Amino acid sequence: FSACKKSSSDEEAAAPDQPGTRDLAGSWAGKLAIGKVELRLVLKVAKSTDGSYTATIDSPDQGAKDIPVTSILYNDPALQLELEGLAAAYRGSLNKAATEISGNWEQGGRTLPLAFRRTRAAAASATPTEESFAFTKGSKPDIRGYWKGELDVQGIKLRLALKIARAADGTYSGTMDSLDQGARDLPITTIAFKSPTVKLDWKLLNASFGGKLNKDATQMSGNWTQGPRSFPLVFERTDQPPTAMPSQEQLSFDTPPGGSPDIRGYWQGKLEIDPVSLRLLLKIGKAPDGSYAGTLDSPDQGSKDLPMTSITFTSPSVRLEWKAIGGSFQGDLNQEGTQMSGNFSQLGRNNPMTFDRVAQPAGK
Repeated sequence: FSACKKSSSDEEAAAPDQPGTRDLAGSWAGKLAIGKVELRLVLKVAKSTDGSYTATIDSPDQGAKDIPVTSILYNDPALQLELEGLAAAYRGSLNKAATEISGNWEQGGRTLPLAFRRTRAAAASATPTEESFAFTKGSKPDIRGYWKGELDVQGIKLRLALKIARAADGTYSGTMDSLDQGARDLPITTIAFKSPTVKLDWKLLNASFGGKLNKDATQMSGNWTQGPRSFPLVFERTDQPPTAMPSQEQLSFDTPPGGSPDIRGYWQGKLEIDPVSLRLLLKIGKAPDGSYAGTLDSPDQGSKDLPMTSITFTSPSVRLEWKAIGGSFQGDLNQEGTQMSGNFSQLGRNNPMTFDRVAQPAGK
């Protein structure tokens, strides 16, 4: 299950149920084994009034959410799902009790067994409450709360954000966001804390953080290790979860009436990578000091709020950069301020790209 750079803008579709067909609607959970790594997948199926189905898939261990299922073919008990955004497919069969779908996941020339089991939504009590993240200054040293850090990997700086909760029984749970890579809620596999020593592991990433909590519990200093490489890393406590860009209140997304054409606002475009297309959505705001900040969504890959490393606009020239993914857009804004046309470049490849202005953030 890898984020291949392929997609489709087709609406998810499925043939309406035939009489007697068992209902697929609901939540289904499965685990995809790739070597020694297990990836959790969550299939969410919704049923329309006309009997047709739509669906999305989450990959919690990769921080990907709501990846669209491009098409659904269901002829009870046979089920086929296509995910053109990942160049992947799933073919399976529903069991007699309608509680499990057994089949195979196909992607990148590989076929892997995968079973989805019907699940219920997690109980509200299982979700960490705001109180479980709260740490009172002056209390006994503790690692619960929100943390931010910056990992320098050979000149590429990646902002990391931790959310660590402590349950009533003293156990910890948590997630990490990689703000500059658009990955959210990557689960921390194990959390070990025996003051002042801290150890966090991410099994899927083959990564860990080992460090020490300072006396006033405001900083964790240590090293990030991933594979054979190790880098110094410091996490600092914050009052709120760090985000990819300034708050809406700090940015203006509307060009003042009568003003010169501006790039602030909401944009959508399609990156054509033959034979498929990848939808890209932009949100660009302007701060009071004249600087710009923005993010990119790639809904066909389940990526959201990937921050722009730099934004340069000298009318009509526009340059947007995403250093963490080696990507950039270079183009020109038209006289009406309604379209940006140019090229999207990533890892040595250049593709023509046009973004059209939309009135509000584009949906998925």
